[in-house]
Amino acid sequence: EVKKLSGKRVDVTVKQHRDKRSDRQNRWWWGVAVELLADECGYDRESMHYALVAKCFGTTHDERSGLDVPNVRSSRLTTKQFSELMEWVVVFAATELNVRLPLPDEAEVA
Repeated sequence: EVKKLSGKRVDVTVKQHRDKRSDRQNRWWWGVAVELLADECGYDRESMHYALVAKCFGTTHDERSGLDVPNVRSSRLTTKQFSELMEWVVVFAATELNVRLPLPDEAEVA
């Protein structure tokens, strides 16, 4: 609460606003793309999600842990970046896995 800061020294940070992915994008991602591909490939949803994000945006090798970690976190993607991920996964599923994903306007997403 701002009133509690009255008379105190404060730090203010300003950064450019970034639109997060929409609820509709999120519902399609988890309820259609990740769900179908996880079933097809035999993974759980979380593993499938992280594998797809890493495949799309690449990974960086972490020397300390010895792990390859995704270059991005999906929760930090803008609406535009998440749209790019959605478009990519439709093409990837079709060309690499021979799976046709219903597009967002074709799918019933609750």
